[in-house]
Amino acid sequence: MVILGKTKVKTALDAHPELKNILIELSPKFSKLNNPLIYKTVAKWATFEDVAKIGNISICVLLHKLNEKIGETEALIKAFPECINFNDLQKEEKNIFNPDSYKIIEFDTRTRDDFFLPELTKLISNIKQDEAVKIISTFDPIPLKKKIESMDFKYSTKEVEADLFETFVFQKIFN
Repeated sequence: MVILGKTKVKTALDAHPELKNILIELSPKFSKLNNPLIYKTVAKWATFEDVAKIGNISICVLLHKLNEKIGETEALIKAFPECINFNDLQKEEKNIFNPDSYKIIEFDTRTRDDFFLPELTKLISNIKQDEAVKIISTFDPIPLKKKIESMDFKYSTKEVEADLFETFVFQKIFN
């Protein structure tokens, strides 16, 4: 099985658990994958495109390292004879969000090592039209944003400084 940018992390790591160590070597941010609850949830939603962005790693370097480990380098080269232009894969967020018009409920993940996704999901599910959840994290929470989209909410993320992100989650406004 060749690993591509759109491959789900869980699919690849279930087939090749030894790849988790490569991810952790590439970025210490991925050490949380050792927590079974976090792994089960995050890996289900995240793709390797997401991993590259979260870890600030070139998608080419990431895919080549992973595929080299499992002996799929030739299949990767056939699929991508030239290096992937990751800029084409990124979606620029164009959500218009003005925090001044919302009551902000803050959720800081920076010091949490527990499995907080159910708590956060419940918090988001219960926000009112005039409320927004401000999620503070040390990385761009791409898998979480996919979960938010599946819940039919909007979000806006900005990098406040190096390794500090604020993601605001709010209800979609239907016209």
